[in-house]
Amino acid sequence: MISDPKPDRRIRDSSLFRLMHSDPRKQCALSGYTDNLEIHHVLPRSQGGDDVRANLVWLRRDMHRRITANDPVVVNLLGEHIAAERLDTMAYLVMKLGPGKAEDWMRRRLLIEDPR
Repeated sequence: MISDPKPDRRIRDSSLFRLMHSDPRKQCALSGYTDNLEIHHVLPRSQGGDDVRANLVWLRRDMHRRITANDPVVVNLLGEHIAAERLDTMAYLVMKLGPGKAEDWMRRRLLIEDPR
């Protein structure tokens, strides 16, 4: 069984969260709704995911719970969003995990068929 990587160091930035919460343009990346929003770490903190914009996405609370529960429909929607709209996130994952591991991780965790 392949386990997800856990890098040694993680960037923590509580000021970024305050800044993001004050942004009046915030909306769910999947539904476009602007209420009941939560910040989601694409690469989870438990796997070394950093508090950097490239690793963060706004999700409506119900979508966030479904992502956390690994609902394949919503996970795939997030993967499609990241592949199409968040090149910064794709680059972050490659930088953080390395090219081969990042592609494998994206296939397994975001259900992206060809991350390139």
